[in-house]
Amino acid sequence: MFFLKHIIERVGRFFRCPALAPALILGVTLLPALTATFAASVYAQKEAMPDIRYFSILPDVPVMDGFTETEDQALVFDKPGGRIGEVQAVSTIHTPGDAFAYYRAVLPQFGWTFLEGGPRKGYGTFVRENEKLILRLSDSKGQTGVQGTVLAFQILPDS
Repeated sequence: MFFLKHIIERVGRFFRCPALAPALILGVTLLPALTATFAASVYAQKEAMPDIRYFSILPDVPVMDGFTETEDQALVFDKPGGRIGEVQAVSTIHTPGDAFAYYRAVLPQFGWTFLEGGPRKGYGTFVRENEKLILRLSDSKGQTGVQGTVLAFQILPDS
């Protein structure tokens, strides 16, 4: 106890503020432990967070896990009035309803507002600022050479 009191007095004299000495000692003592705890927390969050992929022409629209973008069918035109583009992805494990529910929940986090549509209608329309994003969903049943769910995003200027 005497040793600790002696250290507090010396630190207080050094910084010319005896009242601040206990806080400084506590801070210096806890700093390595807090740093290690914070680093472990950040590492755990990074490990738990899956890699998010985005569409090649829509860098602010994530590709749902289980879907693969068909990049050879992606096209985009940038013009003064806004972007015009289309991109497609396919999945053999998700239904159109799964995809619609995912994008209905996720797109608002990227600033898109849902306007209309639904899984039974086969489409969903979202708007953001001066753009409109149309999600089209279908169950290909082998018609397109792929058995599974096909989703297509079309982006247009919102007029």
